Amino acid sequence: MSLKALVRYFFFLLSLVLLAAAGFSVWERAQHALAQDDAKRRLGGDVEIIQGGEPIPMDASAFLLFSSERISRTVEIAATASYKNLNLLVGLKGIDAAYPLYGELLLSTDKKKIPVFFNSRAHNLHGAAIDRRTSKALGLNLGETFSIEGVDFMVRALILDAPDEPVQSIALLPRVIVNNSAFYATGLASGESRAVFRCGARLEEGVSLADIRDGAMELFPAPSWRMRSWPALRKE
Repeated sequence: MSLKALVRYFFFLLSLVLLAAAGFSVWERAQHALAQDDAKRRLGGDVEIIQGGEPIPMDASAFLLFSSERISRTVEIAATASYKNLNLLVGLKGIDAAYPLYGELLLSTDKKKIPVFFNSRAHNLHGAAIDRRTSKALGLNLGETFSIEGVDFMVRALILDAPDEPVQSIALLPRVIVNNSAFYATGLASGESRAVFRCGARLEEGVSLADIRDGAMELFPAPSWRMRSWPALRKE
């Protein structure tokens, strides 16, 4: 093979190596983006404050809100759902109107023009979404009513998919989702509560997690709550 042919062959091989490296880099960035999106959905935001036993202080929520597009406050606990003569330990979650910050809460409901998460204090009745395990274990169908702590809930939807992960204490339990007002109506968030309170944030563009962590350390040197962010969750 001539020297000229060898040179051409060398540059051909070099171009293949460079193309392969570029392709791997694109693939690696795509995988990182997917992992990042998945972690944010699982966490429920870019960053969250979490505390057990009592609601997150307003100043901590306000701190997150100041640097965020929006925040979402949720609360979770293991509770007993009752229907007829059946009882079932479920993971009860209270949500607000901003939930979820990432992903989508997919529900299957009927065609009635009744909000899924309604509140009727006059009738002591609230709307709820349940997963198929809850439906199967209790024999509950859409439109039927069950109770938690003496408060009645009408099944308005079946949960097809919820983007975030429950806290570990209820992660394996059947799921029931209500709005925060309905959750508080049960009394499970008052007194010496076992509830876990969460405040997630979807940060504004240009605000880094380091900014949030540094600001929190400066303003809250000894907080009662802890902070989690998606990079830490991705390593779990």
